[in-house]
Amino acid sequence: MNHKFFLTHQAVLATLFFSLFSLLITACKDDDSAPDPEPELVPGISGFSPNSGKTGTEVTITGTHFSSIPNENTVQFNGTETTVTNATKTSLTVHVPEEATSGNITVTVEGKTTTSAEVFTVLYIQKIAAGDLHTLILKSDHTLWVTGRNEYGQLGDGSNEDINTPKQIMSGVKDIAAGRFHSLILKSDNTLWATGRNRTGQLGDGSNEDINTPKQIMSDVKAMDAGAGHTLILKTDNSLWTTGYNRKGQLGIGTNTDVNIPEQVMTNVQAIAAGGEHTLILKTDNTLWVTGSNHYGELGNGSNDFANTPKQIMSNVKAMSAGFYHTHILKEDNTLWATGGNHFGQLGNGANGTMEHVITPQQIMEDVHSVIAQGGFSMILKNDHSLWATGRNFYGQLGDGSKTNKNTPVQIMTAVKTVFAGSYHTFILKNDRSLWATGNNEYGQLGDGTHGSGNYVTTPKQIDF
Repeated sequence: MNHKFFLTHQAVLATLFFSLFSLLITACKDDDSAPDPEPELVPGISGFSPNSGKTGTEVTITGTHFSSIPNENTVQFNGTETTVTNATKTSLTVHVPEEATSGNITVTVEGKTTTSAEVFTVLYIQKIAAGDLHTLILKSDHTLWVTGRNEYGQLGDGSNEDINTPKQIMSGVKDIAAGRFHSLILKSDNTLWATGRNRTGQLGDGSNEDINTPKQIMSDVKAMDAGAGHTLILKTDNSLWTTGYNRKGQLGIGTNTDVNIPEQVMTNVQAIAAGGEHTLILKTDNTLWVTGSNHYGELGNGSNDFANTPKQIMSNVKAMSAGFYHTHILKEDNTLWATGGNHFGQLGNGANGTMEHVITPQQIMEDVHSVIAQGGFSMILKNDHSLWATGRNFYGQLGDGSKTNKNTPVQIMTAVKTVFAGSYHTFILKNDRSLWATGNNEYGQLGDGTHGSGNYVTTPKQIDF
């Protein structure tokens, strides 16, 4: 064996192995010395202030890893996007957008989204119920606010003092209704509460004593409505119950005797409307039934005969509304029909006067979305969101800029979402959620902070509430 060759060969192999090992060590060192990649920065929301507000309210969102360039941040209120007006890496300034609903706030930066742990509550007017001279206002956070006359305790604030700026009296409220001098409140647990005048048992508490703090009357209630002195209650099982003034048979219980504890009238009822002294009942098969006073033909049964048990008058009915002495009926084809007293032109058929009453429903308009019949006047909302009015206008309740009665509907406003009315005043909620009011404000029932004799508004005035 050639030892010299063997040793030389071993030396070469050792040199090669050492060189490869050195290269590997160098590579490892190079890898160790390479800087770590930048971590992805995900935005985070730590909070926002305020935690509730109406459309246009300025909101400050605090957190981490926002962009300091405003338009590089996308902010949404429960899915509705808004514009960022000011931005730092830890703070964003935005405003509650129109059409926003209550829910979480999200912030997106460079495709990365974070969601707030808390919910932002968008405040807006959900419903208004107006009586003779008082007003109930239900907000989207389920708080109930009241304003106006309070001589019988109808405001439910524990006093009998009138107020002219809305005051909160309850929370957890689901629905409201107002009679001439009493108020009905449906809470989120489906319990019915009542306050105000009770001379004829309209509160349904088993007494005839007025109260000025809401008192629980029933449970398992779905809806309710209040007439001049009577109350209609629709339970969750679709049964109808009534209480209060009954001299004209408006309770529909087969007698003309007042009651102060609710009595059951019918089953399979889907909607109700209480007028001055008459009652409208829409059954689940869309037939319309009526009971009570019919002096002016408000029952629409082709006569002036009163009824103390419900009688069917129409089918294919979608909705209805009862005024003091007149009735409006909305059919499934969106045609509007009217019957009853027409002293001031409230039927909208081009006539008015003591001899112009109607005892069988007449068609008035087409393409109607909803209607409110009240104390001698009517407010009509069409499908194009235009608002029309007809009837009595002594206090400016029609909102046409005058105090002249109308016997044919006149257009008042556009872009209207819904309308509410009391005996002598009207509230209009527009599509942008702004609230407008017109009519009698002698007792502060418009909630604008003013009151006084002769305080009438004849053109809708925006109410900042």
